[in-house]
Amino acid sequence: MEGQIKRFLPEQGYGFIEVTGQPDVFFIFKSIEDNSVRCEPGEKVEFEASENPKKPGRLMASNIRLVAGFKHEKLQLSGHPGSYLYQWGYIQLDDSDRNGKSYTERGVLHDLADIALVEDWKYGGTQHQRTPFPILKNYLIYTFYKQYCDKKVSDATHAGQSWAAFNTGLVDDRYEPIFALFGRNDRSSPPWKFFAFCRPNIDREGQELVSNFNPLPLAPKYFGNAEDVIFDPDTTIHPRYDHIVHDSIEKNRYPPTFLQKHVPLGIEWKDPTRLRKEERDEFLKDFRRKLKTDASTDLDIRNRINDAIDLAVKRARWNFKTAIPLYHPKANTISLLLPIALVDDNKADLALVVSRTAAGGYSGDTVYKLNWAYNHARLVCRPDSDWLTPTGDDDGDFEDVSLPGA
Repeated sequence: MEGQIKRFLPEQGYGFIEVTGQPDVFFIFKSIEDNSVRCEPGEKVEFEASENPKKPGRLMASNIRLVAGFKHEKLQLSGHPGSYLYQWGYIQLDDSDRNGKSYTERGVLHDLADIALVEDWKYGGTQHQRTPFPILKNYLIYTFYKQYCDKKVSDATHAGQSWAAFNTGLVDDRYEPIFALFGRNDRSSPPWKFFAFCRPNIDREGQELVSNFNPLPLAPKYFGNAEDVIFDPDTTIHPRYDHIVHDSIEKNRYPPTFLQKHVPLGIEWKDPTRLRKEERDEFLKDFRRKLKTDASTDLDIRNRINDAIDLAVKRARWNFKTAIPLYHPKANTISLLLPIALVDDNKADLALVVSRTAAGGYSGDTVYKLNWAYNHARLVCRPDSDWLTPTGDDDGDFEDVSLPGA
């Protein structure tokens, strides 16, 4: 007989095959003879049928195999990089409050934080109740995007059970790699469902991992040469003031205390932190517009930025770890971050994004808020820095910004 997989419950080990004009046919995964059968809804199969001993009059399938010529469609993800993980697999990253009051269900990031090498996954202070590990959440989402684009997300099918996994790039306190393991979703979309974070051959989950994947999925790789992540302090940086100054002011990246000292002609100062979003956006847009016509004030800001860049280069000359590599998901490129201190020379206010040009020089492309910068940098490695650390000073949402002109 022929039909198509209607539903499969991997935890229970059974499912149902839909047959045109007949009641659904029951099957257990042990009856699947063809290892290429994934038990995906819609998958066309052929099988032998006999009476179900527990339900007289109903059929039970055996010797299940793919219909000749059937090929699985290759999953194609698209859209914003931050959506790829959710398109690919069901996973609850945030905590949820069931019934509105009485029961809080933990997101799976608690499990990952528990086994990973100890690290600060927050921005300091009290975070949003539903997202206790915002840095870890962004890290996992964009690490998956990188792994998917590099074809390092693996899947395997054995005895009717399908698994998928990717290397998170994190390690435990013994430096054993941590993997995200998924099973086939019993619903049609997304195709995978989170099973566990695990380490090779540790506990049941780790045993499933090594039993189904050989070799194990590779760790993410963000650069090929050490030169890509080492800053040369003897190479001149050419700032892109249109992005560093004008665009970034309008995008509310600058500290208000700095802007207040550089108010262009024709602007009545208002503290952006005290304005509603619509008012703030309009004020900063007008600030940018007036600044571009006030050459004197614009030059004052540029000179202060140049001074901050010179100080950052001196710091990088003294300690090469001052320059921190970061990854841009959309552009799939590596840049470097340098501290920009505008209000107080001893405290960074922004991070300057510096990229190599085709000619071998440096372009100062834009500036990030510190928490945005930390999120991008954390994808590559945990920053070993005295200036870029998780803080509660600004909005920590991941801003997936491609380089200007990219």
